Amino acid sequence: MNNTVRTADNPRISPRPRDGKISIVVTVRNEERALPELYERLCHVLEQVGLEWELVLVEDSSTDHTVEVIRELGQRDTRVKGVFLTRSFGHHVAITAGLDHARGDHFVLMDGDLQHRPEDIPKLLAPYFAGFSIVCGRRTTTQPLIKEIGSRSINYLANRLSDYPIDLNSGMFRVFSKKVKDQLQSMPERSRFLVGMINWLGFPTAEVEIEEDVRRYGTTKYDLRRMVELAINYLISFSTRPLRLATYLGLAAALASILMGFYYIAERLFFGGNVAGWPTLIVTLSMLGGMILLVLGIVGEYVGKMYIELQQRHLYVVDRVMNLDG
Repeated sequence: MNNTVRTADNPRISPRPRDGKISIVVTVRNEERALPELYERLCHVLEQVGLEWELVLVEDSSTDHTVEVIRELGQRDTRVKGVFLTRSFGHHVAITAGLDHARGDHFVLMDGDLQHRPEDIPKLLAPYFAGFSIVCGRRTTTQPLIKEIGSRSINYLANRLSDYPIDLNSGMFRVFSKKVKDQLQSMPERSRFLVGMINWLGFPTAEVEIEEDVRRYGTTKYDLRRMVELAINYLISFSTRPLRLATYLGLAAALASILMGFYYIAERLFFGGNVAGWPTLIVTLSMLGGMILLVLGIVGEYVGKMYIELQQRHLYVVDRVMNLDG
């Protein structure tokens, strides 16, 4: 596999000291079977890295024995930290909770289902310590055909409408600096889309090609429906183009009505034809009704985001923590 770093030359890049603590932030939900193996593999990899480390596990309202497994790991190793939320606040909010409780100098985000391989962490750390503030893992393995086609289509359409194009399929596996983490914490929005937020910051970024393993335990939390919801959240949070699309639809409808009017006038004056009333009226009203509903839906999405932001509720609520002093 080609592990080349794909990026342009950047004068802002300079090597960073290889010291400090690494915080591995992992959100887990119903991962009781994957957690022990994840811990053992991380221990092996991080010993080779040679830096102090901590593992911050954010328990996101599991219904199996994930909580008990986290407690057992924490009793064996105090480097394992636990953040237990009162309920599921969403994947990206759970990651935010983990970052808020992490105390490292370098931060690794990854999933807890073993699809992200701990053995790939050194590949991400190499360009990171070379000077990049953010290093993302770019998946090279393909998904099942239907999901692959669906995710690529969603990714294409979302990026065509976005002001900040990103790869929605890049995943959460990435390394970044404390400066990036501090900037993320200063962004107060309630609708969190961390991949877009990290990209928006504009720090020097590199990509490393990685392979994802097949999920061995449980089922995926990101089906096509969830991908669509993620793409909509991304568009509403980082672009006003959907609102401009509503304007273009209105102009197109007005132009179509004018052209249709000229057509019927010409047909009546020059050809003496009878204008079909009822079918024409139904088609026109259906077209306009569909456009109006689409525009209302787009505006409603933005208004809903504003309503959530104005409520100023907590992003998440922590029930208890483990091995976190202070």
